Order: sequence, then C-alpha cells, then structure tokens
Amino acid sequence: MNLNDMKKILHFVMFWLCTLQMFAQENSYQTVDYSMIEKVISDKNSEYYYPEMKKRFLALDTTLTEKHLFHLYYGTIIQKSFDVFETTELSDEVVRIIDKEDISKEEWRLLVSEFEQVIAKNLFFDFNLYDYLIYGCVEIGEKEKSEKYNDLFLKLLSAILSTGDGETMDTAIDVIQISNEFYFLTALGVEFLDSELISNDKAQKIELLRFKIDEKNEDTQDFPKGMYFDVTKIFELYNELLFKEVNFDE
Repeated sequence: MNLNDMKKILHFVMFWLCTLQMFAQENSYQTVDYSMIEKVISDKNSEYYYPEMKKRFLALDTTLTEKHLFHLYYGTIIQKSFDVFETTELSDEVVRIIDKEDISKEEWRLLVSEFEQVIAKNLFFDFNLYDYLIYGCVEIGEKEKSEKYNDLFLKLLSAILSTGDGETMDTAIDVIQISNEFYFLTALGVEFLDSELISNDKAQKIELLRFKIDEKNEDTQDFPKGMYFDVTKIFELYNELLFKEVNFDE
C-alpha cells in the first residue's frame, strides 16, 4: 500500500466519522466555554488537570475519553506557552520523504520519530501528522502503537465535531489552529477555493472555507460549497499580541 492509498483510506474514515457525528448530534452541539475549561484544567485535583492530561496523551493512554480530549484540545489555546503564530519547520529530509510515492521502512522510522517530536511540542499543530503516525507505526511493526494513536485521534476529532458540523454559521466547528480547518477539507476530498472571515451578531469570528464541488460549484441539498469554522479564540489571541506590540505613547 502506497501513501496515496493510505490517504484515500484515512480520508474515507474521516468522512465517515463526520457523517456519523452529524447524525448522532442531531444538530445539538455544545458551545466551548473557555472560562469554565480554564478553571477545570487548572485544578490539580481535577481529572482534567491539563499537565496530567497532556502527559497521558503523549503516553498514548487510551483510557482518556472524548471528554478528556475536549478539555485537552480547547485547553491548549489557554496555555501561556501557546503561540498562535508558531510554525514548525520540518527537516529537508522529512519533506523529501513525504513527497515520495513509496516510503521505505527506515524512512517511516524517521518520519514517526520526527512527527512525535513535533506533537510533543505542539499537540495539535497539524492533524495530518496523526495520519502519518497511524500508518507509519504499522509500517515499522508497531501495530499496537498505531491502534492507540488511532483511538485517541478519533476521540479528538469527535470531540471537536461535538461543537458543530460546519454546515452553517450557527453550527461552525470551533478550532484552535487554522491548519486544523484545512484538515477537514482534505478529509472530505474537496478542493479549497478561497476563504472569508465573517463577524456575526454574537461578536464571533467565523471563517468560511469555500471548496470546489463541480464545475458550476453549485450548492446541493446534501453537499454545501463550504465549511464554517469558529476562530473567535484565535483572533482574540491575535488582537492581544498586536496590542502588546503597539506603543501608544509614541
């Protein structure tokens, strides 16, 4: 199985998960209460204490529930160490490998090692890394580890989809990284066209990612031409950093 086949399978799994979540929730989605989350994940006596959850996640503790992953994901953007502008530079060797059609066992070992180092620093920088880890661990003979990554990643995606299905502004999916938005488009196998940032009457920042459906790109009843994401928290951090950099005495 080559990398393209892997992606097709993983995209299908992701599409199935999205569909399942949409039907299961019956449009009853939860709002992310960041104030409440901050209080809970800061409590050392709480099962959602952030440092402990992160430690368990990196140890691939599959006893973590969807609710744990909900608090871990949205609690990440609250951490003082979180940098909304952070980027991760992959080595030239890793970039060369992931562009290949066929990847050797030793090359997979390198990818798994580097991607694990990336998520240890920034858990949710790029969801695509989890696809590589799930498949790569199988390729290097660590099937159990792959299953653990898969278990935790599906719980994570389900937790995020509990905030919305992305079909409308009112059911926008709350994300903490811009890169996470594009993962959902890739998973659906659609071609990104452009984006639009919208401010609604609730003072939320909603980003619409438009994608190509067909040549006419017309809406259909079952398949809209874009997905909505709630990026309010991201833009709050943008604004905080910008105000810190402005010297109003000048």
